[in-house]
Amino acid sequence: MKGAGRKPLTGKKKGGAKVFAKLNLAEGVPNYIIIRSATTNENMFLKVMELPEHGIAVFDKGYNRYSSFERWDSSDPYFVTRKKHNARYEVTMDLDCSHAKDIISDQLI
Repeated sequence: MKGAGRKPLTGKKKGGAKVFAKLNLAEGVPNYIIIRSATTNENMFLKVMELPEHGIAVFDKGYNRYSSFERWDSSDPYFVTRKKHNARYEVTMDLDCSHAKDIISDQLI
């Protein structure tokens, strides 16, 4: 499969796969899985997957489709992602996460 991202210093890219999965949190088992080339864009998956009311979407920090974030921000689905190291943002609220020792911080940005 075709690799994604920049070429390494060696000049040779490794092929890669990207997995898109949907699961019901109550069941804990994926009920929809797609395996594609690492170069596949997330938009392909998001077009066929509707996030249910009060559903939670989780993305890696490479996903930064701000138009999707804005659309979900004004509706019922929730989403979680790690911010990129060079992202510019404004914290609107710090949330209490003292009950979970493994969580460093929880913020609305």
